[in-house]
Amino acid sequence: DICNSTILTKTTVWSDYIKVSNNSVVTVIVEAEFPMNTESKQALLSVDYGKDSIESELRKSKNSEIGYFEYLSAPTNKRIELLIDLKVPDGCDEIRIGLRGWKSTQVKVIEAIVSVLNP
Repeated sequence: DICNSTILTKTTVWSDYIKVSNNSVVTVIVEAEFPMNTESKQALLSVDYGKDSIESELRKSKNSEIGYFEYLSAPTNKRIELLIDLKVPDGCDEIRIGLRGWKSTQVKVIEAIVSVLNP
């Protein structure tokens, strides 16, 4: 679990660190309600790879509290489930996932979980 029944603010809510390998399949499932329109980049999915610098397919924020990130948005006032697949970068052996508000501090997360398959 990352969080349940949570209103996102400008503070990141983090999962625990999870052991991974380059072969791991990481999926983040976020069920939430988004109060603003889809173009507004309402929330962030943050990823901490446990290292300061790593080659990731995600953008890297200048803010170290955010780390690597992807924007989350959905249709206005709709409860929706988002599935985000994350590639584990070379040299990464642990990961934690966070959620935080971005342009909205009213995104309501019903449930957010991380699924890791280690083949």
